[in-house]
Amino acid sequence: PIERVGLSNLEFTEPLYTNISWFLSRYIAYAAVPSFFIISGFLLLYNVKDYDKTVYLSKLSKRVKSLLVPYTIWCLIYLLIYWVIGQENILFLEAPNLFNGELSPIQLLVNIFIKPLDGPLWFIRNLFIMVVLSPVFYAVIRRTYYLVPFLFLVLTQVVHSPIVESVLWFTFGMSFAIHRFDFLY
Repeated sequence: PIERVGLSNLEFTEPLYTNISWFLSRYIAYAAVPSFFIISGFLLLYNVKDYDKTVYLSKLSKRVKSLLVPYTIWCLIYLLIYWVIGQENILFLEAPNLFNGELSPIQLLVNIFIKPLDGPLWFIRNLFIMVVLSPVFYAVIRRTYYLVPFLFLVLTQVVHSPIVESVLWFTFGMSFAIHRFDFLY
C-alpha cells in the first residue's frame, strides 16, 4: 500500500515497485491453483501402470481421508461460526435460508458440495470431483494423448467456469503421468 505515503501515479514514479508487485500478485498468485491441479493430476497416476478398479478405490479412499473429510469438517465449522454469530450480524447472500429454519438437508448438502459455503475452499471440492471422475479421464486420455486437455483449453475460452478450468489443468497433469512426460528433459 505505497499509495498511503502519498505517491501517486506509481507506474511513472516507482516502476520497479509496480512491476514487482504486479508480477507477485498477479502472475505468481494466479498460477497457484492451476499448478496445484496439474501436480495433483500428475501425482494421482505417477508410477501407475494400469489404473484398474483396485488402484482407483485405493486412491479414492486416500483422497476421502485427505480431501473430503477435512473439506466437510471446515464447511461444518464455517456453518457453526455463522450460526453462533447470527444472521443479523452477517451478510450471507449465497445461502439465505441457512438461518431462518427453511433449509432442508438436501439444500444443506447442495450448499456444501455444489456451491461451497466456504468459497476459498472451492478448489478442494473440485479436486475431489476430479479424482472421482479420474477413471473416465484416464480411459479417454490413454487413447487421445493430449487432445482432452487441449479441448478443455479451447472450452475455457468460451465457458468461464472453475469446474471446466479444474478439468483442464487436472487432465493436463494426468496426461503428463499417463504418457510419461519427463519434466527434466
